[in-house]
Formats: sequence, C-alpha cells, structure tokens
Amino acid sequence: MKKNEFLEKLRKNLGYSRKKIGEYLEVSPTTIERYEKGKVDFTYKTKYVLGICALAGYANEIFTLNEINEDTIADYKLTLFSSKLREILYFLNIEYDEYELFLIKLLQKIYKIGFILNTDYLLKNVDLKDRIINQNLYSQIDAIDFIKNQEKFIYDFKNSLRDKYNEKISDYEIKKLFERDKINFLANIRLEIMVLYTLKVFNPKKFYEENKLPFFFKEALKDFNSFIKDFNHIAPVGIVPIYYWEEDEKQLKTLFPTIKQTIEELMIKGKPVNKETIKEFKIELETGAILSTCNEPTDPKDKQICELLQYAPPAFKDKIIEKLLKFKDEVEDI
Repeated sequence: MKKNEFLEKLRKNLGYSRKKIGEYLEVSPTTIERYEKGKVDFTYKTKYVLGICALAGYANEIFTLNEINEDTIADYKLTLFSSKLREILYFLNIEYDEYELFLIKLLQKIYKIGFILNTDYLLKNVDLKDRIINQNLYSQIDAIDFIKNQEKFIYDFKNSLRDKYNEKISDYEIKKLFERDKINFLANIRLEIMVLYTLKVFNPKKFYEENKLPFFFKEALKDFNSFIKDFNHIAPVGIVPIYYWEEDEKQLKTLFPTIKQTIEELMIKGKPVNKETIKEFKIELETGAILSTCNEPTDPKDKQICELLQYAPPAFKDKIIEKLLKFKDEVEDI
C-alpha cells in the first residue's frame, strides 16, 4: 500500500475519527484528510506523523518508504517504552531531530554528573534513538526469550532457519547473534530506569507490556551490584556494549538508593501517560522544578520537604523558591 494509505490505516486501527485524533494531536481534520488522500505530501518528520506513530507504536521512519507492505511493517514496530516516550516528546513539542539532544540535556541536568551521560561520549558511542526511542519490539522479544532459556531458544531458532533456508548454522554463531541482542537489551534497561527516574511524574507500569519487562526491572533494582551486573561485561568480538568508567560507577552508586526508591514507588502509584499529565510535566519543566534535585538531607525536616515537594503545584513551588531566595539574600548580606 502507499504511505498515505498506511497513514489512514493507522488512524482507523486506533479507532479514531479524523476529528477526534485531530483534537488529540492538535492537527486540523482537513489537513489529516489531505495527508490520507495523498493530496498533500508529508515526511517522516511531519508533526502529525510523529504523533500517530507514537500512538500506534511504530517508528516514524516507516514513512521514508513510498510503498509499505506487511513484511516491512514488523521491522518498524516499537516497544511500548519507545512509543510512550515518543508520546511525551510529541506533546512537549520537541522536534524529532532534537529528541536525542533533549534526552541528553534532561538527564545531565537531573544527575549533574558526567558518567555515561557525558555529551561527547554519548554522541560518539551511543545511539540514544536506537536504544531508547527506536527500540524494535521483535528484537527485544528475542532478547528476552534468549535470556530466559538460551538452550531452548538456540535449538528452536536453528531449526526454524534450517526449515526456512535449508542453511547450516552452528550453535556458536546463533549464540553470538543473540548475545548482541542481550547486551543491547540490558544496556537499554539501565538507560530506561534512568529515563523513568527523570520523568518521575509518570507511572512506569504504562511503559511496559504486562509480565515481560517488570521482572528485569526488579532484578536490576535489587541492589547496586545487580544494577551493574551484565551491563559492563566483556562482549564477544565485534560487539560494542555501553561501559561505565570506574569513576562514573562511584558517582552512580551514590544515586542508586534514590533511583531505586523512586522507581519502586512509581510502580505502585503515579500518573498515566496522557496529554494532560504531559502538559503538567511541561509546566514543571519550564519552571525548572523538574530539574531541581535535593542533596541527601541529614535533617529529618529537610528530608520530608524534599519528599513532599514533588506533589506541590508549580505556582506553590514558585512561591517557595521566591521565599528561599529571599532568605538566601538576607543570609548573604549578613
């Protein structure tokens, strides 16, 4: 089918009328109709395309193709995490080309440390779009199956290849192939935990398929050693994992208790990902509240303030900041 026909199919599969999805994605129904009928051309970076792809769970790059068939559609299917994150970015009005840079800046401001979030290192070594925003659903499923039962997975996969292509392939070659997916998967889990800690006004449960990833999340959050385990192991030749440097690990270790507590709390309570909560997050982002972090307080009252501050509305936070700045100026004058 042509790309404009596939665009229309995505909308209908979601169960939206042009009017309804136009209201949700803030695009006029007339414009949507013109896209779907091929009267107006669009690209994979068009605002409406980014929105509907996020809702439907597809990488927007599928619209670089003029003809789209069932065989190619699976290649562009996203994980639930990626599609939910894209939804947030869409309603924050972040341009597609700025997705990666926005995530880097957001994470750096939250952690205020270099480690893996060093911009130069990230841009040279880590493709955040592939790891976080463009995660392929089927590669992830393969990685999960491989981790759960390597021997059975290798046996089944080898037989399916022989049946399909009549090819001979060794267990070692198959293991190396899926070891790559395993390394990428575990590296993604670590980055996802940090992204969710950054976007802590949302409920992480909405980012995952039921009964799949939460197990790995819980394992990674048991303690700091389990958080690091497997993420830094030496990869097979030709596979490049993400590494923490020694100094980075020390700094991350100090953050780990807060990250663990935040994620565990949000697994029980939190806000769903939707247009309204994203707009609330945008207000917090613009006021700087979401980017403010408390150092580990020693005074019990200071600790309670830090814990409760996340529930305060932006206007109240502004008043607190105004008062505290006044006290700061008075102390400095003295």
